[in-house]
Amino acid sequence: MESNKDAKFLEVLKKLGMTKNDALVYLALLKLGKAHAGEIIKEANVHSSRVHESINKLSTLGLLTYTIQAKRKSYQAEDPKTLINIAKELEKETYDIIPILNEQWFKKEGETTIKVYEGYKGLKTLFDSILEELQPGEEHLVFSAVKEPEHFVVYFHHWNKERIKKGIKMRIAFNEEAKEQILETTKKQLIT
Repeated sequence: MESNKDAKFLEVLKKLGMTKNDALVYLALLKLGKAHAGEIIKEANVHSSRVHESINKLSTLGLLTYTIQAKRKSYQAEDPKTLINIAKELEKETYDIIPILNEQWFKKEGETTIKVYEGYKGLKTLFDSILEELQPGEEHLVFSAVKEPEHFVVYFHHWNKERIKKGIKMRIAFNEEAKEQILETTKKQLIT
């Protein structure tokens, strides 16, 4: 049974383009240090053909190296900081295609649009777009704000600092139960 920690590792590694097997092989190598394929198969609990596929992929990604001694390969995981380089490269490639995608994205001027955002990632997308679109001195209006879920408070603290740094005002109409938390989170700066 996977621990919560392992499940989180797998989730992040999959976002970086690894399959579950790739991630399991990489995590096994991190635990084992230098290992032969048989040891990796046992630790990762992945079929041998899949382990060899993952070894090839991880090698291509620069996440493992190998040495040959007596015609036998030993594999070793590279520094996990290599994952940051992969993420940065993916971010750069994404930025490179944004202008092309924007050319294809058709938006009529003056057209009224209603968007529905769901869940934490949806709200995060909404708040990030507010910071991107509003200019200093402009105002963000919030109606019927309720007490934020605990997992959103950390992000909102960060978002609010960026809002204040950018000089975006905020006007809030909120429920009485949320008053204390909202005023604490916003630090009453640029709030009316």
